[in-house]
Amino acid sequence: MGHLGGSIDLLLTVVGVSRLGLVKDAGPELWKQCLLTNVMGPALVTRAAIPHLTPNAFVGYFSSESVGMPYPGLVPYGSSKAALEEMIRGVRAEHPEFRISCLRVGATGDTEFARDFDPELAATLSAKWIERGNIPNNFMTALGLGRAIARICALAVEFDEVDFQDMVLRGTGGPFYGTIDAMMAQMEASQAEAARYES
Repeated sequence: MGHLGGSIDLLLTVVGVSRLGLVKDAGPELWKQCLLTNVMGPALVTRAAIPHLTPNAFVGYFSSESVGMPYPGLVPYGSSKAALEEMIRGVRAEHPEFRISCLRVGATGDTEFARDFDPELAATLSAKWIERGNIPNNFMTALGLGRAIARICALAVEFDEVDFQDMVLRGTGGPFYGTIDAMMAQMEASQAEAARYES
C-alpha cells in the first residue's frame, strides 16, 4: 500500500458494488465481492488514513438507506452496508478525536448502481420494491446529490467543532406506489435532467 503525505482534514469513502441475487441463489462469490468491496475496502482506506488525519478531521462513509429496509434481491449488498455501518460505529468508538460520519444515500437515477443487474430479475423484483415502499417518489440526480454532499463537506470543514455524525440523503416526496412503467419513466426523466446539466 502506498504512503499518504501531509495532513488530511476531510476524507470520503465512496465505494460500492451491487449485484442482484436472491439469497437462495447467491453463491460465495457474490457475498465475497460485496463484503470485500463495501466493508474491507473502506476499512483499509481508514487504516491507511488514520495516522494522517488532523484532530477533528471529517471522515464520511457512503452507506445505503436500504440498511434496515432491505430490497429483495439485494440482500448481500444491504448486508455488506450494514456491516460497514457497524465498522463506522467501531471507528467512532476507537477514535473520538475524529468526526466519523455515515452518509446513507437513497435511490439516485443516473448512476451505474444497476449497471450489472440482470434485466429479467430486475423487472421481476421492481414490482416487489414498489409494493414494499423501497422506491422513492422522486429519484435524486447524481449532480444534485454531489452538490449536497459538497455543501455538507464544506460546512464540516468550516465548523470543525460540530459533529455531523449520521445523515440520510434521499429523494423528496415519500415512497412511490405507481406502476413499473411510471417508475421507469421517472428514472428516464432523471437521466434526461442530468444530461441537460452536463451539456
